[in-house]
Amino acid sequence: MPRLAVRLEQARAARGGRASGWTRLRLVEEFGPHLAVPVRDHSADASDDDAAEPRTEPYVREIQEKRLRAAERAMNQA
Repeated sequence: MPRLAVRLEQARAARGGRASGWTRLRLVEEFGPHLAVPVRDHSADASDDDAAEPRTEPYVREIQEKRLRAAERAMNQA
């Protein structure tokens, strides 16, 4: 990628954060890996109550990548 294109992308990214009001620090605080990941329970005895708090687990990148691959396979089979 040409140097000018890289600088243009960097400028857009910096400007976009200010325009939306989301700083890098706020993004990390709101969505960072220190937060638990909600997990949907697909067992037969799970209730369909949307008001209940979802089960959560700590963020582990390898587990999330495995979930992503499983979801992609399921979508491709449908």
